[in-house]
Amino acid sequence: MQQLFSYNWQVREEWFAWCEELSSNDFFLLRNGGQRSFYRTFLHLLDVEKSWVLAIEGKPDEPITADDASTLAELKDLSARQQKELNRFFTDVTKETLTQIVSPVWTQHSYSVNVILQHLIAHEIHHVGQLSVWARELNRQPVSADLIDRKLPDHSRF
Repeated sequence: MQQLFSYNWQVREEWFAWCEELSSNDFFLLRNGGQRSFYRTFLHLLDVEKSWVLAIEGKPDEPITADDASTLAELKDLSARQQKELNRFFTDVTKETLTQIVSPVWTQHSYSVNVILQHLIAHEIHHVGQLSVWARELNRQPVSADLIDRKLPDHSRF
């Protein structure tokens, strides 16, 4: 599972690089579908990732807002910091951790850590699909979502 997080982060970094070629207007422009802009999509992905991990750790939610990252450079920096935190989190994950039940404050439902981590992986992949649609609307090649040919770290623990 950690390898799929590495995959998502690698694809996210490639999207950040891709977005560096966009005008500021295109990066922030409200579009149809999803979170409505490249900027809002990245902000949303970072917020959801952080919120779920804090819930797993039993900590209060600290929503990420535009005040935390208002530019592409700030999003990239925030993403890098979160990846470091999540990698630290993964070093402590055991098979027992994956079966623990989490009850986030924003829902009345409870989920296993395993299901939450799977959700985070699928959630990012879902939103990358929206970025790809917008890229094509701009007549640009989207970032490749190919998993097979990527060089990813081996995280065979779980």
